[in-house]
Amino acid sequence: MKKRGVGLIIVAGCFFLLGFFSVAHATLVLDEPFDNLNNWTDGSIGGTFEISPAGYLHQMVSAGTSAKQFQNIGTIGSGDYTVEFRYRNDAPGNGNQFITINAGAEQLYLWFGNGSFLKSFNGSWQTLITQDFTDDYHVVRLMVHTNQAKCHAYFDGVLQNLDVACGNTTGTDGVVDLFVGNGGGECHMDYIKIYDGEESNGEPDPIPEPGTMMLLGSLATGLFGITRVRKRRKGGKSMKKLTLMSIILIGGLLMASISAQANTFAHPPEGSGQQWATQYPYQRNILWTFDWGQSPPEVDPQGFLEGAGYPDYTGYDDPTLYPSDYVWVSDEIQYFETFNDGLGNIFTGVIGIDNRGGTAPITGSVVCHIDNWDIPNDVKHLWKEITYAEAPGLLSDVTESLLAPQGYASSAPHLVYTDPLAGLLRTESIWYSIEPNPEWEEIVLNFTASPGYYAIVDSLHVATECVPIPEPTTMILLGSLATGLFGIAAVRRKRG
Repeated sequence: MKKRGVGLIIVAGCFFLLGFFSVAHATLVLDEPFDNLNNWTDGSIGGTFEISPAGYLHQMVSAGTSAKQFQNIGTIGSGDYTVEFRYRNDAPGNGNQFITINAGAEQLYLWFGNGSFLKSFNGSWQTLITQDFTDDYHVVRLMVHTNQAKCHAYFDGVLQNLDVACGNTTGTDGVVDLFVGNGGGECHMDYIKIYDGEESNGEPDPIPEPGTMMLLGSLATGLFGITRVRKRRKGGKSMKKLTLMSIILIGGLLMASISAQANTFAHPPEGSGQQWATQYPYQRNILWTFDWGQSPPEVDPQGFLEGAGYPDYTGYDDPTLYPSDYVWVSDEIQYFETFNDGLGNIFTGVIGIDNRGGTAPITGSVVCHIDNWDIPNDVKHLWKEITYAEAPGLLSDVTESLLAPQGYASSAPHLVYTDPLAGLLRTESIWYSIEPNPEWEEIVLNFTASPGYYAIVDSLHVATECVPIPEPTTMILLGSLATGLFGIAAVRRKRG
């Protein structure tokens, strides 16, 4: 009985450690939802500093008054840190709205000017974000780094500026000050958070679904039960090997599940109201972000991208089918490590055409070839989310089409969702079907940019399914459940 308990503890411990170490992120130093002001010290002079009925921090001043609250959250230190807050500027007044955060090396001194920009002070005012803060609540995220002398600035999840100088003479480490000065108008803040480290920009924690964990647990129990039976039959020599093999197998399945969870859609196809039979992670699940940095893929003389453009594959058939995928680009298509849209937004990792300095229209194309199984299924469904920017009208354009071999019937694209983002950028979620299941399909992106305009794509995310067919992942996990039940039955028979 003791050995059995030790074995189960080992397996459970492996699950715990894998889950614990799989998600690495920064530590919250301040998490203030503004449910109350209990931790803040009032330094106001005649101004309003209160929690509104809706649960927001409300600051309002008139001439000759100020609203100020401050809090010492403890040591931030001199390393990297991240600040995030959700803010609305209701009445800019004369622009005297400030946030200061004192850390170990430098002070982050922020100024909201006239509701249209956010700046940091470094001997002079440096522009972090140029956006309208008066129309609605917006999320600001600042990643402070390089001995707290520089920061990256994000507005509603979109990068605005890189490496902006932000260091100012610091005060007491850990003191956070929210201040609206004389005539500074009115503002609201939903929350403010400070992370000790550079927290990722809004990425979800990759946590495996509970059903998967339960089935993996069943597999662990089954393997352990089988190990017990084999031990009794063979004198126990094989127990350590089988236990080690089971732990390796479980760890591999768990880590595969964890890594896959990062590649989800803004609007999952199974919840779109369109015909869709399977669940995440789908047959093919391919994400091109084009975030190649300074190492974009090579283009061979025929126009094919090395490594099919380095996509992120997480579909259950991707490990078998991805080697025959490819991406072809025409000569006119450019890669931009950073792209300034001229509207105060900077995007990282985009492809397309920038013809703002040109004198004649430019057109170009990208073809993404996706391979399939050669099996006679009734229908193929395809879900696509594309994030792109084009000018209104026909001055610039990004059009998309779906190609299949001759004799296959493709539906017209069905636009299901449109999500406006920063500037002209937007994400569209589109559903297609092809009858019957083809050996391959191709997504074609056609770019057009007139002189003075641009057309770019920031990301392309595609999922496919063949219908009807059960997911191999589901079959594997059901097999694991069967193994678990068999193992439990084997142990019970031996006890009887």
